[in-house]
Amino acid sequence: MKSCVRFYAAFVISVASLITTPAWSVIILESTYQKSGFKKAEALALEPQFASLIYLEGDESSGSGSWIGNYKGNGYVLTAGHLFTDGIKASYYTYQTIDGTEYHGDAVFFHPLWNGNLTTRTGYDFAIVRLKEKVTDGGA
Repeated sequence: MKSCVRFYAAFVISVASLITTPAWSVIILESTYQKSGFKKAEALALEPQFASLIYLEGDESSGSGSWIGNYKGNGYVLTAGHLFTDGIKASYYTYQTIDGTEYHGDAVFFHPLWNGNLTTRTGYDFAIVRLKEKVTDGGA
């Protein structure tokens, strides 16, 4: 019986330590890219598999998304919900494809479980942006 309790305790401690382990990431500064040059990254970004990427540019913030298709004359972009906090509308950003074509946002649709809280993100931090026009150069 004691060995069963010990096993259970060890199991619970192991699972608890896995849950609380932080996720690690690498952050590369813009200055590092400027020193080493952009050519390798630029060549990779221009590969056909990345043609659907969309750059979102606003006055004070930016982000990225992926064109997911056209429907009834509108393009749709999958992006992060946190880009539209504090009442930011789809029209705040200019949506630019890799070849430089600019599109304009019309509406934002959030995942129903996105809580809008930047401190305690719940895993539903994504949104779909409807563009005013269909995307014609997004890798289709």
